[in-house]
Amino acid sequence: MMLFNNSNRLLKSMLTMLLVVTLGFTSGCDDDDDPGTPVDSTEVTRVFNLLSSSEWQVSEVLVDDLDLSSIYPGLSLTFDEGTYTSENGGGIFESSGTWVFTSTSAEQILLDNEVEMDVLEISESSLVIGLVWTQNTLGLGGRSESVSGNHVFTFTK
Repeated sequence: MMLFNNSNRLLKSMLTMLLVVTLGFTSGCDDDDDPGTPVDSTEVTRVFNLLSSSEWQVSEVLVDDLDLSSIYPGLSLTFDEGTYTSENGGGIFESSGTWVFTSTSAEQILLDNEVEMDVLEISESSLVIGLVWTQNTLGLGGRSESVSGNHVFTFTK
């Protein structure tokens, strides 16, 4: 009889430990958990608020360190939550589309046409983005709408 009681206690102890371990493993699981670098929500919010605060007007465009601002006269970008619009975006910026941050600290943006941009600088009055464009595009009348190379766009409000 003593053997039966000891076995019963041992079985209860093992089941209790198994239950505790199982709960421990499953309580930390969440579909939204990202095992990578944590998102800096403060920085994402700060950059989003600056991006979406008003329309950005291009002031300079450098392509491979050459001033090619004349290719993008009147270029403007407006960001909203998950969407953007552009005017005179040439071959790079669609007239409207979607965008997302692709970095956990809001340093990269992906536009829906798969244009990856680096946020090089952002403040209340200035936005500098960089991207590599691999195409040369022509607009109406044979005028260049974009040229390939390393682009740095400087925008102001």
